[in-house]
Amino acid sequence: MERIYAMPGDAQHFHLYSSDKDIKGHPSYVAAKGGDPDAALELIEELAFDFLYGLKGRFPDGTIFVSPYAREASGDNALPLILSLMAAEILGGESETDIVQLQRVFHTGADPMERLRLRPSFEGTVKQDAPFVLVDDARAQ
Repeated sequence: MERIYAMPGDAQHFHLYSSDKDIKGHPSYVAAKGGDPDAALELIEELAFDFLYGLKGRFPDGTIFVSPYAREASGDNALPLILSLMAAEILGGESETDIVQLQRVFHTGADPMERLRLRPSFEGTVKQDAPFVLVDDARAQ
């Protein structure tokens, strides 16, 4: 079933940074954004590890952390997947890796209007009645 509505009004939003300056300034950022999982792990451990531990107890057991695969202009961005895997491990859930983006939209650096105009669609199985957390490396504006 295709999702056509915005996030529910009662959806909670958790983010570490209000700007991507610190993330993009990290020495591992370019390699992680280009698909290097070791670089993504290094960046997340250094910048987000304490943040993730601070979220313990905020999600029910068995929460599914999903980071839809999104191909970037620079390669296969490893940050969302590694962040999802770490969140699942630290927060007592599971990481969903079978939901995939069907087309390239190149949202990195895009403004809100470009994001609205070039919306991707996704494919994959969503478990009914399971709590999901959407994980991404950048906060949508």
